[in-house]
Amino acid sequence: MMTTETIGTATVDVDAEGFFVHPEQWNEAMVPDLAHREGMGVLSDRHWQVIRFMRREFDDNGTGPTVRALSKSSDIPIKE
Repeated sequence: MMTTETIGTATVDVDAEGFFVHPEQWNEAMVPDLAHREGMGVLSDRHWQVIRFMRREFDDNGTGPTVRALSKSSDIPIKE
């Protein structure tokens, strides 16, 4: 089942779990609204570093990186 939802100022198509049906509808302007929905406050530079790295990986490979790849490729330490 697909529905439309307003995120920031954009209308996007999402599935029953809230995931984007068309990932190309995503843009950085949506991020503060998405973070707020998840109970996060203001995003730090480190948040943006992770968001941009993961988005590049998705754009390049069609999927997000594994946690290991995120840690190894982005110079972002992952606490276990």
